[in-house]
Amino acid sequence: MFLNSAASFATQNAFVRFPHGKWPPPQSSSSSSSSSSCQWSSTVNHGGKGSPSKGSSSVINRQHNRNHKVIRAVININTAENNAVPDNQLILAFDEQKQKQQGLGIDKFLSGKTWFITGATGFVGKVLVEKILRSIPDTRKIYLMIKAKDTEAALRRLKTEIIEAEVFSVLKEEYGESYESFMLAKLVPVPGNLAEAPELGIHPETADLVAGEVDLIVNSAANTTFDERYDVAINTNTRGATNLMRFADKCHNLKLFLHISTIYANGGRSGRVMEKAFSEEDVTTTAAALDVAAEIQLALTHSAATPAADHLRRLGLERARKFGWHDTYTFTKAMGEMMLGDYRKDMSSAILTNSNKVPIVVLRPSIIEGSYAHPFPGWIEGNRMLDPISQNYCKGRMTSFPGHPDSIVDVVPVDMVVNAVLAAVTRHGATTVADNSNNMVNVYQIGSSVSNPMTLSELFTLYYLHFDSSPMMIKGKPIRLSSPLDICTSIDEFSSALHLPDIPSGSRLGRRLRQEAIRMATFYLPYMSFMGRYDCSNTEKLMEEMSEEERAEFGFDVKKIDWRHYIAQVHLPGLRKHVMKERLPATAHV
Repeated sequence: MFLNSAASFATQNAFVRFPHGKWPPPQSSSSSSSSSSCQWSSTVNHGGKGSPSKGSSSVINRQHNRNHKVIRAVININTAENNAVPDNQLILAFDEQKQKQQGLGIDKFLSGKTWFITGATGFVGKVLVEKILRSIPDTRKIYLMIKAKDTEAALRRLKTEIIEAEVFSVLKEEYGESYESFMLAKLVPVPGNLAEAPELGIHPETADLVAGEVDLIVNSAANTTFDERYDVAINTNTRGATNLMRFADKCHNLKLFLHISTIYANGGRSGRVMEKAFSEEDVTTTAAALDVAAEIQLALTHSAATPAADHLRRLGLERARKFGWHDTYTFTKAMGEMMLGDYRKDMSSAILTNSNKVPIVVLRPSIIEGSYAHPFPGWIEGNRMLDPISQNYCKGRMTSFPGHPDSIVDVVPVDMVVNAVLAAVTRHGATTVADNSNNMVNVYQIGSSVSNPMTLSELFTLYYLHFDSSPMMIKGKPIRLSSPLDICTSIDEFSSALHLPDIPSGSRLGRRLRQEAIRMATFYLPYMSFMGRYDCSNTEKLMEEMSEEERAEFGFDVKKIDWRHYIAQVHLPGLRKHVMKERLPATAHV
């Protein structure tokens, strides 16, 4: 792969500094050992509500806060009575204050719940599982659907890809020798495949067991390759969501179904892109209407007749661009949302909770990058969307990249995405019967382009500041960069500026890397020149309903992100440590 051709280096601790006033707020010594300077190390106690050593003090603090708020409310009511305020206004004021104190009730609702999660071996899925176990340690059970031939193979993947993963190091430190037994008691691997209907390829007895116990379903599985084979992308991103929804028909105790999509499933929409559910009728870019069922059949037909991968990749891109999407990934994710909406409309009484349909929530994150704070700052796994650019720039291979300098790069840290998932699950999973009596799909977009925009030009400047302060080392020599990436306007201009100083000129590897770089830039250009903004009003309202305590533990306020701090001091050092496996000095920040 273009990004992983350079030699990797041994890992060493890197440092990041958090200014006070940024999310999350500093905690007292009674609840955390964190400080304004946090070292990335598995030996540091990063804190967390699931820590046995501080559970009692957390309860005392929460009780103290509740008592303090009640006393304050009583004082306000007495003052109001002296001022002869009508009783009904007092009741409304008290109810509003009580709601703010109680928040969504995330702790209360999620305690003792059983989950069924897909995509748990992926980047977002791992952070979600870690957050649930750390913040809600009395979670009853989490069933994890893992693609494997049998239970034994699924268990091996659970141990190697989840239990042994670095992202769980905080939990490992908290539980010590009992860590593995704790994890195996909470996590149950379920071999299966989203593409298989009607029961996801799960053994019938196991399917019945899961269906009888599960309270909450989260679909975080996705195929994120921009030009994936059309049949493969449709199986996971389009059919997979509906197959999982059909399995949910059997889950009689189910309280909520949440589907993680992408903000870029909105396709070619411009201006301020709102949080609206998709339908086939909304696609008006061509004379021919979009028919999702016909697209699925088309992919299956071509797969059977011409199984050549290149043909099926071209087919996916052709169909996506015909209907107004840039690539196969976002197009098939959009069709997956459409199928969920159609399924919801068509259901009569398939999924019932107290004679009302279980809520469906769609969460659309923007570009998901490394963790901002939890379980520790800067954790990232694999190359996310922006990382190929920074990795090749720091090696001196790229001096320019196509786009528009004023285009907004919509970024959100992975821990904020996961916190938004838990808040939305609580908001709609704990909803009263009367509030669930509609057929709507609840849509939340989480991004930064409206509330805290960062331009492409600003991002590239932050890249330069970081790598100028702490240059990349290749064969013992620092790669000195003279300026930020130049923002060009065409692929041809980008191609002519490509430089591979660490690769022999004219070599087969050099030609392959050049082709892959041009391919990457071609897919990225529509995103790096997009001038619209993604509205997140529903997500902001969700956050407003949270209590102060919930915001501290489950916060996702992107407005509080200092981009210079996050990009240069958290994300890039984290990328270099966890993905590039580079030995970093303690001063690897600006």
